[in-house]
Amino acid sequence: MALYSGYCSNGQLKLISYEDSYGIPKITYSNLTGVDGTYYIRYWNLNNDISNTMQLCAYKNDQKNDRCQNATLVTHSP
Repeated sequence: MALYSGYCSNGQLKLISYEDSYGIPKITYSNLTGVDGTYYIRYWNLNNDISNTMQLCAYKNDQKNDRCQNATLVTHSP
């Protein structure tokens, strides 16, 4: 599976991430450009011998305080 950004019409696709393994591939990418960005996902079978369906999950990760300058100090007790 591969994740690309750019414009398919003019051949200016940029490879962002690549996962080429058996099993269930997973690509995690968090540097998206926002709602105006277009992303392409390429999915294939390594041996080209299986025809099947796939599921795609994309979601917004709303982690709070994930930047160092705005981090929340967390204390713990033994």
